[in-house]
Amino acid sequence: MILSILVYSLIFFYSFCFGIFVFQSKDFSFSFGFGHYNFIVGFLLYLIIRFFIKPLKENINFFETFQHETTHMFFAFITFKNIYSFKASSNSGGLIKTEKINPIVALSPYTIPLFSLFFILLTFIVKEKYLGILFFFSGFFFAQFLSATVKDTLFVKQPDLERYPFISYIIILISLFFFIFFFYFFITYGNNLFYIIPKSTFYLLFSK
Repeated sequence: MILSILVYSLIFFYSFCFGIFVFQSKDFSFSFGFGHYNFIVGFLLYLIIRFFIKPLKENINFFETFQHETTHMFFAFITFKNIYSFKASSNSGGLIKTEKINPIVALSPYTIPLFSLFFILLTFIVKEKYLGILFFFSGFFFAQFLSATVKDTLFVKQPDLERYPFISYIIILISLFFFIFFFYFFITYGNNLFYIIPKSTFYLLFSK
């Protein structure tokens, strides 16, 4: 529960800061560089594969289910929950059995693009010439996360979301807002975004 409160509090805080910075700062304007374009190309490639290449539909269904259940399992593991079984299939869906569920275990597949963040973390340890490749895959997996989240929240009755009625959808919407801007700002500012954005927000709110 502590990790759930911490993670979602940070997402809410930075979502607020992103909103103030984007919509209130007169100096802000969107600009796109090499990293952004690589991210967008990866993002669009996944959508093309997902919606237009029908022979791969079964593979895509398995991939989205695997990502979903892996995210459940990852957050169950880091919150010290015992994991009893793991299942992912293209036809019958997936299931992970663990002990008592907390909010971040239940909601993480809809709120945290785990695979996409993995490639973002790799940017800290690889040479600069490989960053474009990592941003490409980060965009690719973010599109996978986004399409799966839209499907699961709008077209599938997910037991995970029924654990926390109404509040689940608020957390999901805010998290999607956060990560859309997070990836843009990370590619623009790197990890300095965690300092630059709150500082700018504080200035915009309290400098008058």
